[in-house]
Amino acid sequence: MDPSRIVVVLFGLAALARADEIALVRVGDAWRFWPGTAEPSWPVTAWRQADFDDSGWAEGRSGFSRTADEATHLRYDVSYRSVYFRRRFTVADPASVKWLVLRIDYDDGFVAYLNGTEIARAGLSGDPVPFDAYATDHPRGNTVELDVSQARELLVPGTNVLAIQLHASASSPSSMVLVPELLANFQRGPFVQDVTIQGATIEWHTPVPTTGEVECWADDWSGILYFDRRLTNRHVFVLTGLQRGTRYAYRVRSRLADTVAESPLFWFRTSQPAGPVRFLVLGDSGGGWLPQFELADLMAAEEVDLVLHTGDLIYPYYRLPYVDTRLLSVYGPHMRTTPYYFTAGNHELYGTGGVTWMLDTLNLPRNATFGTEHFYSFDVGDVHFVCLFVPTRTRVPELEPYRLELGSAQYQWLTNDLASTTKPWKILFLHSPLFTSSAHRGDDYDGDGQLDRLQLQAILLPVIQRYGVQMVFSGHDHNYERCRPVVGMHQIVTGGGGYTLYAMTQADAASSQFWYRYNYVRVSIQGDTLALEAVDNNGLVFDSMTLQKAPPTRQIWPAHWQTPLIETVPADDGDGNVNGQTFDLVGLGIPAACGKFSNLGQLWVNYDDTYLYLGFKNAMIGNSNDIYLFVESPRLPGVETMAGLGNGTPDPQGQGADGLDFVANLSFTNFRPALVCLLGDEMADGTFPAFRRPGQTLATGQGVFRLDPEFSPVPGARLQQFNQSPQFRDLQRNGSHTEQNADFIEVAIPLVALGGLQPGDVIRVGAVVGEAIDPEAQTRRLDSGFLGYALHGGDWEPTVLEGLAVRLEPPAHGEFRLWISRLGPQQFRLGWSAIVGRSYDLEVAPAINAPFQPLRVPGAPRLPRVATGVWEQLDLDVSRLEPTPAALFFRALQLE
Repeated sequence: MDPSRIVVVLFGLAALARADEIALVRVGDAWRFWPGTAEPSWPVTAWRQADFDDSGWAEGRSGFSRTADEATHLRYDVSYRSVYFRRRFTVADPASVKWLVLRIDYDDGFVAYLNGTEIARAGLSGDPVPFDAYATDHPRGNTVELDVSQARELLVPGTNVLAIQLHASASSPSSMVLVPELLANFQRGPFVQDVTIQGATIEWHTPVPTTGEVECWADDWSGILYFDRRLTNRHVFVLTGLQRGTRYAYRVRSRLADTVAESPLFWFRTSQPAGPVRFLVLGDSGGGWLPQFELADLMAAEEVDLVLHTGDLIYPYYRLPYVDTRLLSVYGPHMRTTPYYFTAGNHELYGTGGVTWMLDTLNLPRNATFGTEHFYSFDVGDVHFVCLFVPTRTRVPELEPYRLELGSAQYQWLTNDLASTTKPWKILFLHSPLFTSSAHRGDDYDGDGQLDRLQLQAILLPVIQRYGVQMVFSGHDHNYERCRPVVGMHQIVTGGGGYTLYAMTQADAASSQFWYRYNYVRVSIQGDTLALEAVDNNGLVFDSMTLQKAPPTRQIWPAHWQTPLIETVPADDGDGNVNGQTFDLVGLGIPAACGKFSNLGQLWVNYDDTYLYLGFKNAMIGNSNDIYLFVESPRLPGVETMAGLGNGTPDPQGQGADGLDFVANLSFTNFRPALVCLLGDEMADGTFPAFRRPGQTLATGQGVFRLDPEFSPVPGARLQQFNQSPQFRDLQRNGSHTEQNADFIEVAIPLVALGGLQPGDVIRVGAVVGEAIDPEAQTRRLDSGFLGYALHGGDWEPTVLEGLAVRLEPPAHGEFRLWISRLGPQQFRLGWSAIVGRSYDLEVAPAINAPFQPLRVPGAPRLPRVATGVWEQLDLDVSRLEPTPAALFFRALQLE
């Protein structure tokens, strides 16, 4: 679009939006249909009428096919030559419809009716056409747009019906396809793309050449009118001079002589120069299958700043007849308000036009190197997004100038682009993954004897590390996979956008989660925190993660009164876990700062009258790593350093817990832990001093230990370490893979082991992740990721960890709880929640079914007594009871 041909007029406008009446019938809509084993009605034309009762017909979403390659599979087990379809739709104002287009992909012939009157046909003759008539041959994939504007007079206010009968040909009686759309005024768009802080691009198409106008105004009703007096079918307007971070309403208008077609009101928001960002990511979508439409419906309900698409926009390849029914019509409702940014996939390389057609269809940012849209970057809020052109490593002569190699034009552009941005978050998206556990793991598309993924790693990982890229999104493999950090970067494969799913072939060492599911990804970035959720085609969030760029603020975090379930039943899924187990700690997760090769996710802290519960959610480590979780109690002495503890000898069958012997380079500041939890392996649901992880040469141990000279195991501690929540192992899709890295960890430490913690106490916790071990130096390589207020040092260097504070919050008012902790062999502390000024008494019984009696112990404080705080306690020496009981049961009473 030549900006010199567009006139801009400022104006003030007050207008009300009306219902969307562009896609009267859109691909993916639900239809009623009936296989033509006989005439569909009597009289035979009754089925075409608006008032025909089709409630007994089957229902499905378009398109339709007998070969299971559209959204709805027509029956294949019954012989028939025709299928009858009906779709109801609503029109508020028929007079607003100036042009009407029937877009249809079909195999082999059809007749279409609007409110009972024929409006189009192909390959069939006669009226009525018999149910058993054959059509002339017409192959699918040749979508046509028929101008049926003469039929707009048939539209009525309210409910209308589009009815279509589809017939097979004699030469291919089992091949039947129907993908219809009925479009008012505009057969494509309008949609918004390439939104910047002061502009946007809006595009729409008309069935006849017209002039174009865009009205655009902010919430203060100060508006701009853009118009172009040239006659064209494709209208592309580049809006400029807008206010940053502002919501704009807009509508488009097309004129031909006295005929004026106008869209309803839509809206978009210009980008903020800084601040939070919400976006979606998907890939490998465009087959026209049902999951694609289900995901598109869910995405359309999301109010986000943008959407990234990681390639393979259309299957089997990028063909112009499929651009609308497998791409732009599918996401069209969302694209009216939300900019989509695309990268090319390998299926965009195939066919006649390929990438050229794709880039000609879309309006994307351009790179300064070639002035093209093959690769590009843009900013939204605090994020710098970079689109790379890596459809595959396939050699395509006409695309060689854009190929990504060390030192190539795209490589030099990328390094210059990343070096020049000042945004705190940097995100890349491309089609081919750097890491994958699925079908494309063994790809060598350029036939040079080297795996494509390893070549991409060699090209991109040094750049990613040098410029601090935090996340890379890719597709190509049709599934969902989340990887642990590699050089500080997380990769997400989100290639389950609607086409054939791929199972696991071989687990990548970096893989943390692999799911054989249709999906898109929802991402929110605010400040130093990135939160990601994977959503399937049923709307279920099946995976999540957090990425924290910096440690949390210095505050006292709350530990909530809660008794989570930490299973004691044996593992039953063949992978060290309990099927169905869930992470059920509650409260506020404490974020851990992400490292170069690990991410601890978030820590939850709960407690009850017996245990302190600590839980990691969405931890990501490698199979040679251990998590060291340290706990300080105000009621126990602690240590200042790990140096000098243990015997410094690898002796898994002796003292054991050798991972604690060889971390002498770790010390603590403002933090004196008394206990440590060695964690990270799904197979270790308990304390095992001799446990060795699969990637380790030294048995570092797993479990809960005292930081005493012997690293004594803590009696009564319980662990559950598992991979998913709820735990689910899909042997059919994930094969026999049995990775052991725990993503979810729950630990229960007896309060008595922590000196008898009480409500209101403040503990401190901190965690680091260890990798390789130097037995001679008794040191370990420690990651830069950690849980705590601060970490100084890291790697092999002396490292200092400052833990963060957590207060054991008393139960909420109105919750009456009694708890007991052991202080000695026969000494106990009883505590109960209380209301200041109320009187309380304690009662005791020798058995659960025995009568309770008032608790009166010589030398103990007198009962009943008036509460002076929200928690009351009483220390009890049961040896003073006559006779000394074998068991005791207590209850607390609040007196009137």
